[in-house]
Amino acid sequence: VKSNRRVYEDDMLHYLKDFSSNNEFSDAQKALSQFVHAESAKIKHRSDLKLNRRAPLSYQHTAVIAIAQKNIELVKQILDDVSNPFSPNYGQYKSFNEVGELTSNIEARVHVEKYLKRHKIEVLSQTTFGEYITVRAPISKWEEILNTEFFEFDLSAKSVDGMNLQTKIHRCLNYSLSRYLRDHVRAVFNTVQFPDSFELQAVQQHKITPLEAKHIADKFAGFTTPELINTIYDIRNNKGSLMASQGLYEALGQYFSPTDLLNFQSLFGLPLEPVASSIGSHKSDLRCYESLGKDCAEANLDVQYIMAVAQNVSTTYYYWSGEDFLLDWVKKVANVKKPPNVFSISYGMDEMGLADSYFASFEIEAMKLSLRGVTLVAASGDDG
Repeated sequence: VKSNRRVYEDDMLHYLKDFSSNNEFSDAQKALSQFVHAESAKIKHRSDLKLNRRAPLSYQHTAVIAIAQKNIELVKQILDDVSNPFSPNYGQYKSFNEVGELTSNIEARVHVEKYLKRHKIEVLSQTTFGEYITVRAPISKWEEILNTEFFEFDLSAKSVDGMNLQTKIHRCLNYSLSRYLRDHVRAVFNTVQFPDSFELQAVQQHKITPLEAKHIADKFAGFTTPELINTIYDIRNNKGSLMASQGLYEALGQYFSPTDLLNFQSLFGLPLEPVASSIGSHKSDLRCYESLGKDCAEANLDVQYIMAVAQNVSTTYYYWSGEDFLLDWVKKVANVKKPPNVFSISYGMDEMGLADSYFASFEIEAMKLSLRGVTLVAASGDDG
Protein backbone atom coordinates (compact mmCIF):
# COMPACT_ATOMS: atom_id res chain seq x y z
CA VAL A 1 0.00 0.00 0.00
CA LYS A 2 2.80 2.41 0.84
CA SER A 3 4.47 1.61 -2.46
CA ASN A 4 1.29 2.26 -4.45
CA ARG A 5 0.61 5.46 -2.54
CA ARG A 6 4.09 6.66 -3.40
CA VAL A 7 3.36 6.04 -7.08
CA TYR A 8 0.10 7.98 -6.82
CA GLU A 9 1.76 10.91 -5.11
CA ASP A 10 4.78 10.93 -7.41
CA ASP A 11 2.58 10.94 -10.52
CA MET A 12 0.35 13.61 -9.05
CA LEU A 13 3.21 15.97 -8.24
CA HIS A 14 4.60 15.78 -11.76
CA TYR A 15 1.19 15.99 -13.36
CA LEU A 16 0.25 19.08 -11.38
CA LYS A 17 3.22 20.95 -12.82
CA ASP A 18 1.45 20.92 -16.18
CA PHE A 19 -1.48 22.94 -14.83
CA SER A 20 -1.61 26.65 -14.04
CA SER A 21 -5.13 27.63 -12.90
CA ASN A 22 -6.70 26.59 -9.60
CA ASN A 23 -9.54 24.83 -11.41
CA GLU A 24 -7.12 22.79 -13.48
CA PHE A 25 -5.15 22.05 -10.33
CA SER A 26 -8.27 20.69 -8.67
CA ASP A 27 -9.14 18.54 -11.70
CA ALA A 28 -5.64 17.13 -11.70
CA GLN A 29 -5.90 16.21 -8.03
CA LYS A 30 -9.08 14.27 -8.68
CA ALA A 31 -7.69 12.60 -11.79
CA LEU A 32 -4.58 11.30 -10.07
CA SER A 33 -6.07 10.11 -6.82
CA GLN A 34 -6.11 6.45 -7.83
CA PHE A 35 -5.26 3.76 -10.36
CA VAL A 36 -7.74 2.76 -13.02
CA HIS A 37 -8.27 -0.89 -13.96
CA ALA A 38 -6.88 -1.49 -17.45
CA GLU A 39 -7.33 -5.16 -18.36
CA SER A 40 -7.69 -8.69 -17.00
CA ALA A 41 -6.34 -11.97 -18.32
CA LYS A 42 -8.66 -14.42 -20.07
CA ILE A 43 -7.27 -17.82 -19.16
CA LYS A 44 -10.34 -19.69 -17.91
CA HIS A 45 -10.27 -21.99 -20.93
CA ARG A 46 -6.49 -22.21 -21.27
CA SER A 47 -5.57 -25.76 -20.30
CA ASP A 48 -2.06 -25.14 -21.64
CA LEU A 49 -1.24 -22.80 -18.76
CA LYS A 50 -0.13 -23.63 -15.24
CA LEU A 51 0.53 -21.06 -12.53
CA ASN A 52 3.68 -21.94 -10.61
CA ARG A 53 4.67 -19.22 -8.18
CA ARG A 54 5.24 -15.52 -7.72
CA ALA A 55 7.71 -14.11 -10.24
CA PRO A 56 11.17 -13.17 -8.90
CA LEU A 57 11.07 -9.46 -8.10
CA SER A 58 14.55 -8.89 -9.50
CA TYR A 59 13.76 -10.51 -12.86
CA GLN A 60 14.17 -8.07 -15.76
CA HIS A 61 10.86 -8.20 -17.61
CA THR A 62 10.28 -6.73 -21.06
CA ALA A 63 6.94 -5.09 -21.84
CA VAL A 64 5.51 -3.27 -24.83
CA ILE A 65 3.49 -0.11 -24.30
CA ALA A 66 0.86 0.54 -26.95
CA ILE A 67 0.32 4.28 -27.24
CA ALA A 68 -3.26 5.47 -27.79
CA GLN A 69 -3.24 6.36 -31.48
CA LYS A 70 -5.28 9.24 -32.88
CA ASN A 71 -8.03 9.43 -35.49
CA ILE A 72 -8.87 5.73 -35.49
CA GLU A 73 -12.53 6.39 -36.34
CA LEU A 74 -11.40 8.64 -39.17
CA VAL A 75 -9.13 5.85 -40.42
CA LYS A 76 -12.18 3.55 -40.54
CA GLN A 77 -14.16 6.12 -42.52
CA ILE A 78 -11.38 6.77 -45.02
CA LEU A 79 -10.76 3.03 -45.41
CA ASP A 80 -14.43 2.38 -46.15
CA ASP A 81 -14.37 5.18 -48.71
CA VAL A 82 -11.25 4.14 -50.63
CA SER A 83 -12.40 0.49 -50.55
CA ASN A 84 -15.81 1.25 -52.05
CA PRO A 85 -15.82 0.61 -55.83
CA PHE A 86 -18.62 3.16 -56.23
CA SER A 87 -16.75 5.95 -54.43
CA PRO A 88 -14.87 8.59 -56.46
CA ASN A 89 -12.00 8.01 -53.99
CA TYR A 90 -11.80 4.28 -54.70
CA GLY A 91 -8.20 3.07 -54.74
CA GLN A 92 -6.73 6.36 -53.50
CA TYR A 93 -4.62 4.79 -50.79
CA LYS A 94 -2.28 6.54 -48.35
CA SER A 95 1.48 6.34 -48.02
CA PHE A 96 3.38 5.08 -44.96
CA ASN A 97 4.08 8.65 -43.84
CA GLU A 98 0.53 9.84 -44.47
CA VAL A 99 -0.97 7.06 -42.35
CA GLY A 100 1.68 7.56 -39.67
CA GLU A 101 1.06 11.29 -39.44
CA LEU A 102 -2.69 10.70 -39.31
CA THR A 103 -2.52 8.30 -36.36
CA SER A 104 0.63 9.40 -34.53
CA ASN A 105 -0.03 10.73 -31.03
CA ILE A 106 3.05 12.78 -30.26
CA GLU A 107 1.58 14.28 -27.09
CA ALA A 108 0.82 10.86 -25.63
CA ARG A 109 4.23 9.48 -26.60
CA VAL A 110 6.08 12.38 -24.95
CA HIS A 111 3.86 12.02 -21.91
CA VAL A 112 4.70 8.32 -21.60
CA GLU A 113 8.42 8.88 -22.24
CA LYS A 114 8.55 11.37 -19.37
CA TYR A 115 6.80 8.88 -17.14
CA LEU A 116 9.24 6.10 -18.07
CA LYS A 117 12.23 8.34 -17.43
CA ARG A 118 10.87 9.42 -14.09
CA HIS A 119 10.41 5.81 -13.00
CA LYS A 120 13.81 4.78 -14.41
CA ILE A 121 12.37 2.28 -16.88
CA GLU A 122 14.74 1.42 -19.73
CA VAL A 123 13.49 2.09 -23.25
CA LEU A 124 14.77 -0.57 -25.66
CA SER A 125 13.12 0.55 -28.89
CA GLN A 126 10.05 2.10 -30.43
CA THR A 127 8.30 2.01 -33.77
CA THR A 128 8.74 4.76 -36.36
CA PHE A 129 5.76 6.83 -35.27
CA GLY A 130 5.97 5.86 -31.60
CA GLU A 131 2.93 3.55 -31.62
CA TYR A 132 4.72 0.84 -29.62
CA ILE A 133 7.49 1.39 -27.07
CA THR A 134 9.44 -1.67 -25.92
CA VAL A 135 10.74 -1.25 -22.38
CA ARG A 136 12.42 -3.25 -19.63
CA ALA A 137 12.37 -3.09 -15.84
CA PRO A 138 12.49 -5.42 -12.81
CA ILE A 139 9.28 -7.24 -11.91
CA SER A 140 9.22 -5.22 -8.70
CA LYS A 141 8.93 -2.00 -10.70
CA TRP A 142 6.11 -3.36 -12.87
CA GLU A 143 4.20 -4.50 -9.80
CA GLU A 144 4.61 -1.05 -8.33
CA ILE A 145 3.50 1.08 -11.28
CA LEU A 146 0.81 -1.32 -12.54
CA ASN A 147 -0.64 -2.07 -9.10
CA THR A 148 -0.46 -5.83 -9.61
CA GLU A 149 1.42 -9.04 -8.89
CA PHE A 150 3.37 -11.06 -11.46
CA PHE A 151 3.55 -14.84 -11.52
CA GLU A 152 5.59 -17.49 -13.25
CA PHE A 153 3.51 -19.67 -15.60
CA ASP A 154 4.32 -22.85 -17.48
CA LEU A 155 3.11 -22.67 -21.08
CA SER A 156 2.82 -26.17 -22.55
CA ALA A 157 2.70 -27.18 -26.20
CA LYS A 158 3.33 -30.07 -28.54
CA SER A 159 5.98 -30.02 -31.22
CA VAL A 160 5.16 -31.12 -34.75
CA ASP A 161 6.50 -34.59 -33.95
CA GLY A 162 4.26 -34.94 -30.89
CA MET A 163 6.84 -34.20 -28.18
CA ASN A 164 5.75 -32.26 -25.09
CA LEU A 165 7.33 -28.83 -24.86
CA GLN A 166 7.24 -26.34 -22.05
CA THR A 167 8.38 -22.77 -21.55
CA LYS A 168 8.13 -20.34 -18.66
CA ILE A 169 6.60 -16.89 -18.98
CA HIS A 170 5.95 -14.11 -16.49
CA ARG A 171 2.50 -12.53 -16.50
CA CYS A 172 -0.10 -11.00 -14.19
CA LEU A 173 -3.83 -11.68 -13.93
CA ASN A 174 -4.84 -8.03 -14.13
CA TYR A 175 -3.25 -4.62 -14.06
CA SER A 176 -4.15 -0.99 -13.58
CA LEU A 177 -2.77 2.27 -14.89
CA SER A 178 -2.20 5.50 -13.06
CA ARG A 179 -4.72 8.08 -14.24
CA TYR A 180 -1.66 10.01 -15.32
CA LEU A 181 -1.26 7.44 -18.12
CA ARG A 182 -4.78 6.20 -18.76
CA ASP A 183 -5.64 8.57 -21.63
CA HIS A 184 -2.28 8.08 -23.31
CA VAL A 185 -1.82 4.30 -23.18
CA ARG A 186 -4.04 1.77 -24.96
CA ALA A 187 -2.39 -1.30 -23.43
CA VAL A 188 0.72 -2.69 -21.79
CA PHE A 189 1.67 -5.98 -23.47
CA ASN A 190 3.41 -8.92 -21.78
CA THR A 191 1.20 -8.36 -18.75
CA VAL A 192 -2.18 -10.14 -19.08
CA GLN A 193 -1.62 -11.29 -22.67
CA PHE A 194 -0.78 -15.00 -22.88
CA PRO A 195 0.53 -16.23 -26.23
CA ASP A 196 -1.11 -19.30 -27.70
CA SER A 197 0.76 -22.57 -27.30
CA PHE A 198 -0.10 -23.81 -30.82
CA GLU A 199 -0.54 -27.51 -30.10
CA LEU A 200 0.55 -28.70 -33.53
CA GLN A 201 -0.26 -32.17 -34.72
CA ALA A 202 2.51 -34.49 -35.82
CA VAL A 203 3.32 -34.21 -39.51
CA GLN A 204 3.62 -37.43 -41.45
CA GLN A 205 6.61 -37.59 -43.75
CA HIS A 206 6.00 -38.26 -47.43
CA LYS A 207 8.78 -39.18 -49.83
CA ILE A 208 8.19 -37.41 -53.14
CA THR A 209 9.70 -39.04 -56.20
CA PRO A 210 10.01 -37.45 -59.67
CA LEU A 211 6.98 -38.10 -61.86
CA GLU A 212 6.16 -37.44 -65.46
CA ALA A 213 3.63 -34.66 -65.93
CA LYS A 214 1.01 -37.01 -67.40
CA HIS A 215 1.00 -39.08 -64.20
CA ILE A 216 0.60 -36.19 -61.75
CA ALA A 217 -3.20 -36.09 -61.83
CA ASP A 218 -3.53 -39.83 -61.13
CA LYS A 219 -0.72 -39.97 -58.56
CA PHE A 220 -2.14 -37.11 -56.52
CA ALA A 221 -5.80 -38.05 -56.72
CA GLY A 222 -7.36 -37.00 -53.42
CA PHE A 223 -4.65 -34.42 -52.72
CA THR A 224 -4.81 -30.65 -53.10
CA THR A 225 -2.72 -29.63 -56.10
CA PRO A 226 -2.28 -26.28 -57.88
CA GLU A 227 -4.46 -27.66 -60.70
CA LEU A 228 -7.24 -28.57 -58.26
CA ILE A 229 -7.17 -25.10 -56.71
CA ASN A 230 -7.45 -23.51 -60.14
CA THR A 231 -10.42 -25.75 -60.96
CA ILE A 232 -12.33 -25.14 -57.72
CA TYR A 233 -11.86 -21.37 -57.76
CA ASP A 234 -12.16 -21.05 -61.54
CA ILE A 235 -8.71 -19.48 -61.86
CA ARG A 236 -8.02 -19.38 -65.59
CA ASN A 237 -4.71 -17.59 -65.57
CA ASN A 238 -2.00 -17.82 -62.90
CA LYS A 239 0.23 -15.13 -64.32
CA GLY A 240 0.26 -12.19 -61.95
CA SER A 241 1.41 -8.65 -62.60
CA LEU A 242 5.12 -7.94 -62.44
CA MET A 243 4.12 -4.72 -60.65
CA ALA A 244 2.40 -6.65 -57.83
CA SER A 245 3.90 -8.20 -54.70
CA GLN A 246 2.92 -10.75 -52.06
CA GLY A 247 4.32 -11.68 -48.68
CA LEU A 248 4.02 -14.46 -46.12
CA TYR A 249 4.40 -14.07 -42.37
CA GLU A 250 5.77 -17.19 -40.68
CA ALA A 251 6.49 -18.00 -37.04
CA LEU A 252 6.99 -20.95 -34.65
CA GLY A 253 10.54 -21.66 -35.80
CA GLN A 254 9.48 -22.43 -39.37
CA TYR A 255 11.98 -22.36 -42.26
CA PHE A 256 11.43 -22.69 -45.98
CA SER A 257 13.63 -24.61 -48.40
CA PRO A 258 14.60 -22.92 -51.69
CA THR A 259 15.48 -26.31 -53.18
CA ASP A 260 12.17 -27.84 -52.17
CA LEU A 261 10.41 -24.88 -53.79
CA LEU A 262 12.17 -25.54 -57.10
CA ASN A 263 11.38 -29.27 -56.84
CA PHE A 264 7.72 -28.45 -56.25
CA GLN A 265 7.63 -26.08 -59.22
CA SER A 266 9.33 -28.65 -61.46
CA LEU A 267 7.00 -31.43 -60.32
CA PHE A 268 3.87 -29.49 -61.26
CA GLY A 269 5.25 -27.80 -64.38
CA LEU A 270 5.26 -24.32 -62.86
CA PRO A 271 7.63 -21.45 -63.71
CA LEU A 272 10.92 -21.88 -61.85
CA GLU A 273 11.15 -18.75 -59.72
CA PRO A 274 12.73 -18.20 -56.31
CA VAL A 275 11.47 -16.18 -53.36
CA ALA A 276 12.53 -12.62 -54.14
CA SER A 277 13.35 -11.60 -50.58
CA SER A 278 13.72 -13.36 -47.22
CA ILE A 279 13.52 -11.28 -44.03
CA GLY A 280 14.45 -12.90 -40.73
CA SER A 281 17.06 -15.50 -41.78
CA HIS A 282 14.72 -18.49 -41.88
CA LYS A 283 15.64 -19.84 -45.30
CA SER A 284 17.53 -23.12 -45.11
CA ASP A 285 17.71 -26.34 -47.13
CA LEU A 286 19.88 -27.91 -44.44
CA ARG A 287 17.46 -27.17 -41.59
CA CYS A 288 14.61 -28.74 -43.54
CA TYR A 289 16.72 -31.79 -44.37
CA GLU A 290 18.01 -32.35 -40.82
CA SER A 291 14.53 -32.05 -39.28
CA LEU A 292 13.03 -34.36 -41.92
CA GLY A 293 10.75 -31.50 -42.91
CA LYS A 294 9.28 -30.93 -39.46
CA ASP A 295 10.71 -27.41 -39.17
CA CYS A 296 9.49 -26.54 -42.67
CA ALA A 297 6.09 -28.14 -43.22
CA GLU A 298 3.99 -25.01 -42.71
CA ALA A 299 6.38 -22.56 -44.35
CA ASN A 300 7.07 -24.73 -47.42
CA LEU A 301 3.35 -25.24 -47.93
CA ASP A 302 2.66 -21.51 -47.73
CA VAL A 303 5.48 -20.44 -50.02
CA GLN A 304 4.89 -23.10 -52.66
CA TYR A 305 1.16 -22.66 -53.02
CA ILE A 306 0.97 -18.88 -52.97
CA MET A 307 3.62 -18.81 -55.70
CA ALA A 308 1.80 -21.55 -57.64
CA VAL A 309 -1.47 -19.62 -57.68
CA ALA A 310 0.05 -16.16 -58.28
CA GLN A 311 3.00 -16.68 -60.59
CA ASN A 312 5.58 -14.07 -61.66
CA VAL A 313 4.71 -12.03 -58.57
CA SER A 314 7.53 -10.81 -56.34
CA THR A 315 7.30 -12.80 -53.09
CA THR A 316 8.77 -11.88 -49.70
CA TYR A 317 9.16 -14.33 -46.83
CA TYR A 318 8.89 -12.63 -43.41
CA TYR A 319 10.00 -14.32 -40.23
CA TRP A 320 9.79 -12.29 -37.02
CA SER A 321 11.02 -14.22 -34.00
CA GLY A 322 9.50 -13.89 -30.57
CA GLU A 323 7.40 -15.78 -28.05
CA ASP A 324 4.19 -14.05 -29.16
CA PHE A 325 3.48 -14.10 -32.89
CA LEU A 326 0.54 -11.67 -32.67
CA LEU A 327 2.48 -9.04 -30.75
CA ASP A 328 5.51 -9.52 -33.02
CA TRP A 329 3.35 -8.98 -36.10
CA VAL A 330 1.70 -5.87 -34.68
CA LYS A 331 5.04 -4.26 -33.81
CA LYS A 332 6.76 -5.18 -37.06
CA VAL A 333 4.06 -4.15 -39.54
CA ALA A 334 3.90 -0.74 -37.87
CA ASN A 335 7.47 -0.30 -39.16
CA VAL A 336 7.13 -1.78 -42.66
CA LYS A 337 7.52 1.10 -45.10
CA LYS A 338 6.96 -0.95 -48.27
CA PRO A 339 4.57 -3.79 -47.48
CA PRO A 340 3.51 -6.36 -50.09
CA ASN A 341 0.21 -5.86 -51.91
CA VAL A 342 -1.05 -9.12 -50.39
CA PHE A 343 0.01 -10.16 -46.89
CA SER A 344 -0.71 -13.74 -45.82
CA ILE A 345 -0.70 -14.84 -42.16
CA SER A 346 -0.94 -18.61 -41.80
CA TYR A 347 -1.85 -18.68 -38.13
CA GLY A 348 -5.03 -18.15 -36.18
CA MET A 349 -5.93 -18.31 -32.51
CA ASP A 350 -9.02 -19.01 -30.42
CA GLU A 351 -10.39 -15.64 -29.29
CA MET A 352 -11.85 -17.20 -26.14
CA GLY A 353 -8.42 -17.28 -24.49
CA LEU A 354 -7.00 -14.01 -25.79
CA ALA A 355 -6.83 -10.64 -24.04
CA ASP A 356 -8.89 -7.85 -25.58
CA SER A 357 -5.79 -5.74 -26.20
CA TYR A 358 -4.70 -8.24 -28.86
CA PHE A 359 -7.84 -7.53 -30.86
CA ALA A 360 -7.61 -3.77 -30.56
CA SER A 361 -3.99 -3.47 -31.67
CA PHE A 362 -4.32 -6.07 -34.43
CA GLU A 363 -7.40 -4.34 -35.81
CA ILE A 364 -5.72 -0.94 -35.81
CA GLU A 365 -2.60 -2.16 -37.61
CA ALA A 366 -4.70 -4.17 -40.07
CA MET A 367 -6.74 -1.06 -40.90
CA LYS A 368 -3.59 1.01 -41.32
CA LEU A 369 -2.17 -1.59 -43.71
CA SER A 370 -5.43 -1.68 -45.65
CA LEU A 371 -5.44 2.10 -45.90
CA ARG A 372 -2.11 1.71 -47.70
CA GLY A 373 -3.68 -0.67 -50.22
CA VAL A 374 -2.68 -3.97 -48.63
CA THR A 375 -4.93 -7.05 -48.74
CA LEU A 376 -4.56 -9.05 -45.53
CA VAL A 377 -5.39 -12.78 -45.54
CA ALA A 378 -5.33 -14.58 -42.17
CA ALA A 379 -5.41 -18.35 -41.48
CA SER A 380 -6.15 -18.91 -45.17
CA GLY A 381 -6.61 -22.59 -45.90
CA ASP A 382 -7.22 -23.48 -42.26
CA ASP A 383 -10.25 -21.93 -40.54
CA GLY A 384 -10.04 -18.57 -42.30
